[in-house]
Amino acid sequence: MDSFGEYLKRERELRGITLDEISKSSNISKTYLMYLEDDNFENLPADVFIKGFIRSYAENTGMDGNEAILAYNSFIANKKGSEAASEISTATSTESDIKISYFWAIAIFVVLSSFLLVLISVSKDREEKPPPVSDEKFSQSVNEIDVEEGKNNVGITLDSNATEEESLIQSEDMEVQPQQEGILEKLPPPSPSTEIEETPETSEVTDILTLTMEATEDAWIGLEIDGAEKKEALLRKGETSRWKAKEKFVVILGNAAGTHLKLNEKDIAIPETSSNVIKDFSITLDNINLPQ
Repeated sequence: MDSFGEYLKRERELRGITLDEISKSSNISKTYLMYLEDDNFENLPADVFIKGFIRSYAENTGMDGNEAILAYNSFIANKKGSEAASEISTATSTESDIKISYFWAIAIFVVLSSFLLVLISVSKDREEKPPPVSDEKFSQSVNEIDVEEGKNNVGITLDSNATEEESLIQSEDMEVQPQQEGILEKLPPPSPSTEIEETPETSEVTDILTLTMEATEDAWIGLEIDGAEKKEALLRKGETSRWKAKEKFVVILGNAAGTHLKLNEKDIAIPETSSNVIKDFSITLDNINLPQ
C-alpha cells in the first residue's frame, strides 16, 4: 500500500461523503480527518487515538472498521521497514565513504613521504660533491700567475736601470753643490715676518631694559613699551611686577608715592607731583646713567 490516507480518501469519495459530514457525525475535528488522509500522523495524538479516529471514520463512511485498522497497521509496518533499510544504506554508504577517505589519506601521506626522502637525498648529494672548476676560471688563474711573474721581472730590470741613473744624479749633485753654497752665503738672511693682529669686530648689542615695579601701597600703572605695545596692571600692596623693552618705557602712575620703580635692578627717581599721579614719564637707559 503506497498511502493509507489515499486509501481512506478513495473509499470516502466512492461513497460520496464529505469530511464535514464525517466530522459532524463522529465529533472528530475536520483538521484531524485531513491529517489522516494526508498521512500526517506526526500531528495527530497517540497511536491509540489514531486507531479510534480510523474506526470512527470507517463506520461513518460504511467501511469495515477492523479492515481499516489492519490496513493502517500494514502501512505503518512497511513504512518503518523502509526507514530502517534507508538508515542501514545510509550508514553503509557513510562507512564506505570513511574507508575511502582513509585510504586516500594514507596514499597521500605515502606519496609525500617518498617525495621528501628524494629531496633530502638530492640535497645531501649536492653538499658532498664540490663544485667543478670551469675552464674559464682555470685559464684566468694561469693568466694571473703569468702577469705576476712578468711584473717581478720588470721590477728587476727597472731596479738595475734606476741604480745607474742614481749614480749619475749623485755625481752631478756633487759638482753643483759648492756653487750653490757660495750663492747661499751671499744672500741676506730673511727678515722676520711681521705678524698682523686681527681685532675682532665688535658686534652691536641691543640693550634690554627690565622695568620692575614694587607696590608699597595699592597702585595702578599704564605702560607703552617701545612705542607700540600697551599694558596696564593693578598691583596690591606688597606685589611686584616686571616688564621688558628694547629702547624705552612711557609710564603713567597712579599713587606714585606708593610705587618703587627699578630699571635693570637700579632705582629710578620718580618725579615729584602734587596730585600723586605721573603721566608720560619716559624711562630709558639715561634714567640709570645719570649721576646720582
